[in-house]
Amino acid sequence: MMKRGLLYLLIIAFFVFFIRSTVAQTGCFLYEGSPFYCQEISPVQADQECSFSDDCLLSRVFLENQRCEMQASCEKILCKSSCQKEFIARCVAGGVPVGKEQEWCSPGCCQIPGSNCEFKGNKWLCEISVLNSGKSTFQFTPMNQEQCFTHCQTPAPLTTVEQVVKASSIISSPPLVINQSSRNGSRTLETRALKNNNSESPFLIFLLIFIALFLIFLFYVLLRKLDLKNKRRFHFTVRREFPFPRIFSPFSSNPEVQQHLRKIREQHDHKSKENQREYLLAKFGKDTNLKYRVESEEFRRLRHLVKYYGKQQKSLTKEEKNLFRRLEEVIHPQQSPSLGSNGKEMKVQKTTAEERRKIFSRLEQLSSQK
Repeated sequence: MMKRGLLYLLIIAFFVFFIRSTVAQTGCFLYEGSPFYCQEISPVQADQECSFSDDCLLSRVFLENQRCEMQASCEKILCKSSCQKEFIARCVAGGVPVGKEQEWCSPGCCQIPGSNCEFKGNKWLCEISVLNSGKSTFQFTPMNQEQCFTHCQTPAPLTTVEQVVKASSIISSPPLVINQSSRNGSRTLETRALKNNNSESPFLIFLLIFIALFLIFLFYVLLRKLDLKNKRRFHFTVRREFPFPRIFSPFSSNPEVQQHLRKIREQHDHKSKENQREYLLAKFGKDTNLKYRVESEEFRRLRHLVKYYGKQQKSLTKEEKNLFRRLEEVIHPQQSPSLGSNGKEMKVQKTTAEERRKIFSRLEQLSSQK
């Protein structure tokens, strides 16, 4: 039983290790220059992607057993440059302020003081024109192309410099600087996420190991309990082999059913021993009042012949009558001895097994001839 328990423990440990290996088959890939950025791929695929770039360090850009949706650098925002949702690290111009999506993502008229007035696809393109012209102020008004052409033909004073400065203060630096700061920010977030994941990874491993050890200990205690219970149950009886473990038996979890089955088993064993004892006494003893009497196949066939000849007494021959009398003496030895012709008692001759067989064979021959 203990060897079987150790085998079960080894099987459980193998499954725990297999599950741990299966969970660690994927991870989040965070190299910005790869098309698999912020996607969950296998370690082999991540190593292959890193081999295409010299600045790709696998230990920093691949988070084993981590989901990308939990990483801060994989969060998507509405970019100013494209007005589409992109990852933070790939959004070169930064994100659109909350509540100003219509203003930044609508076409309009871009006016630069002392320079030009033209139609732009969105506010970000207007900022690019301002930065390329060396100016620091502009005015962007959402409208269609025809309205912008009319607006630019009509001389009108621009908003005050203060207002324009406030409006243009959204741009904190030229595009290249914004791109670099965005990349630095994403690198910082990525490094922070890597540190947090590296600190959480050992804890997760220790937690899995603790759970596995607890399950192994619990299973070991359960096997010990079942082993002791089986030893007490079959201490005085022959242990039976079951085709499946007792832990899966539907009767093993109910104490009342177990007690009832134990009582039935004891009664059955007692009855079997009693029957065996009476059988031996009936075979070798002289007690005629026993419940069970041993009767061989030969005697049963002789009884059948006696019953047959009892119905045919009128047509019996002298030989058959003598054989029938001898059978009566064999079958009913307790009857009183018969009287002879001289009035004296005749002692019943004890018949041996060979004589009984001869009588039986002769009677069968005579019965088959009729």
